[in-house]
Amino acid sequence: MAQEDLDALLLRMDAIAKAVNAFTSETVQQEAFSALVAAFEGKKHSSKHAHTPMADIEPEPTVASPKEKPAPPANGGGKARKATKGKQTGWVFLKDLDLRPVGKQSLESFVEEKQPSSNEDKYAVVVYYFSEIAEIPAVSANHVGSAFRLMKTWREPGDVSASLRITSSRKGTLDTSNLESIKITPTGRNFVEHELPPAPKAKKK
Repeated sequence: MAQEDLDALLLRMDAIAKAVNAFTSETVQQEAFSALVAAFEGKKHSSKHAHTPMADIEPEPTVASPKEKPAPPANGGGKARKATKGKQTGWVFLKDLDLRPVGKQSLESFVEEKQPSSNEDKYAVVVYYFSEIAEIPAVSANHVGSAFRLMKTWREPGDVSASLRITSSRKGTLDTSNLESIKITPTGRNFVEHELPPAPKAKKK
């Protein structure tokens, strides 16, 4: 190689090095370097890439490191369970509720007088008692539920709020549009005052 050609080659060496370093395989780097030098000299390269233009030789893809797999969930891969709430009763027990207010008829005495049989009748009697006799300004589901719990002979309902709404829908004795202020309706007042206790059934002859 003439000195002038050598100087020219040295000037292009940086570009040749960058092109060669684009490959990760040492064997391919050697082949590429030889091919570039041969192309510079105008000679044909005798290797397996001699007839392949450099533009067609693609750099070997860099093998990406495998991504870390996420750790399996603590519950063994199953679906996450939603936290379940306890049974909804729809009311809060009022420990200081007075069912024997001074100077007024007690709830127990009023119940004995009216003798309601079904829970729907009992709801009407309780709301009537608290609003008309005990004169509580706002009778809530808490008052009704607490009364059922405090009455020894009554079975406490599972969901007071829902039962009150059903009674309102079926009997029309209560207005439950606001469970913080349940009202006895005219129908309910007439029922408690005039239809309770229920008339005794006539005996069959």
